[in-house]
Amino acid sequence: MLSIPVTHTLDAVLHALASEFSSLSATSTITHPTIAFNSPKGSKSAPEPRSGADNVAITGILTPSGAPLSLHYLVATAATPSTFQWTICGEKASLRMEGASFAVQMMPPKVFMAEAPRGGEQKGIYDSREEGSGKWKEIEVPV
Repeated sequence: MLSIPVTHTLDAVLHALASEFSSLSATSTITHPTIAFNSPKGSKSAPEPRSGADNVAITGILTPSGAPLSLHYLVATAATPSTFQWTICGEKASLRMEGASFAVQMMPPKVFMAEAPRGGEQKGIYDSREEGSGKWKEIEVPV
């Protein structure tokens, strides 16, 4: 059942990055072999065997940049605080998006940014962080 939402999410990511895959590898598996359904009144059905993958991992190389992209789409359990997380790591800043749903077109995620230190001598991307840098700060995104 994940094939439709995974494809929609991947399409949105590739559209946002204005890119396509030049190579791609994917793995899917069933990690929770049974599923129970909740009724609108709060009761649960008896567990049923799951027939479709509930865990999909996709890794590939984007064109024309050559940047790697990894997407891991899985069924979140009650122990998972957010069901959508996307991190983009850059040399000058990184972005992290978190939300209650993979359907970001219906439930926009919160967006956070962490910036590298500014001014002075330019450090390498793997140098130690200075005080106050690399901390996630929520940013406003126009709707």
